[in-house]
Amino acid sequence: MDLQKTGPEQPVSIPHDLKDIFMKTVFSGLTEEEAIVAYRLARRRNLDIESKQIFFIPYTDKQGRRTVVSQTSIDGLRLIASKSGKYGGSVNPRLTIKDKNGQKHVIPHEEYDPAEADQIVSATISVINTEFPQPQIATALYSSYARTYDGRPTGLWATMPDVMLLKCAESMALRKAFPQDLSGIYTSEEMGQVMTQGIPPKTVSVKTSLKDFRPKKPSIDQNGQSGKSNKQIPATDDVTDVEITPVEVQPADQDTGDGAIDNEIDPTRKKQTIEDLIAMIPDGLRKMKPDVDPDIFDYCKYLCLDFLNVESVKDCPEDRIEDLRQFMRTTMIEKLREHGYL
Repeated sequence: MDLQKTGPEQPVSIPHDLKDIFMKTVFSGLTEEEAIVAYRLARRRNLDIESKQIFFIPYTDKQGRRTVVSQTSIDGLRLIASKSGKYGGSVNPRLTIKDKNGQKHVIPHEEYDPAEADQIVSATISVINTEFPQPQIATALYSSYARTYDGRPTGLWATMPDVMLLKCAESMALRKAFPQDLSGIYTSEEMGQVMTQGIPPKTVSVKTSLKDFRPKKPSIDQNGQSGKSNKQIPATDDVTDVEITPVEVQPADQDTGDGAIDNEIDPTRKKQTIEDLIAMIPDGLRKMKPDVDPDIFDYCKYLCLDFLNVESVKDCPEDRIEDLRQFMRTTMIEKLREHGYL
């Protein structure tokens, strides 16, 4: 899609023939007014929304005010900076690490050896704006940005923490070097930080803490589509504060209930895949809230892919299915509650 800048005499609006498609995909979860602003922002910065060079996530602050955060990849930030004509690249990437003896060392990134480092403390990098007298330096702390579960890093934070942390540092340095072009745009690696700094989530009153959720067998039957699995995603089994009228399950329909649990222990059943798990999100959320906004289904899929640090379902590592299952049970449901969808 061509996103060339439009002259001031030509007002920017979403093409009529693409409006419905965009509202269900790239602008899922946004109001029509927010989508128009997002579209104009993408056009102004010459970024392709269809290839996810930039996308938009809604949040609600403690005062109930809704905010839409612009998010892109580190390559997207570099692209915007390069179009300014003043981008001189990034230089001097360094890591502060602790060795096996607990001693801190500052080393160039190319000298980093995971076998010798016990812990990464921070990452520092400089970005050059040729109009500034000196490079803009930024430091990202591992403790502030690493995505963890039960105290352990997840996704690419577990396999390449040095690269992920340097991306966070470079994102900050790019915004410092190009504030007019990049202010308010964050990368996916930073999103955990964005949610807690400057954009606090809305306080939601629930009957039980998310930390207290425990799996339980479903008490309601569902009519699954032909040829598709009717197993329930664990996120829906954990909700104890949503009132659901029980429906007696007939013997012929047992797979729609206990199958989601038995699948994990019955070797005769087909093994559930990550694609199966993600495909059951719509049915699972409808069980929690029958009138749930369907626009959030794509958003939930994005959250899952982002958690696994992949671009598409086909790239999902099947050995991470239990991690994803737990993510759905806790973080995904919490996000939907914070945004007011559940």
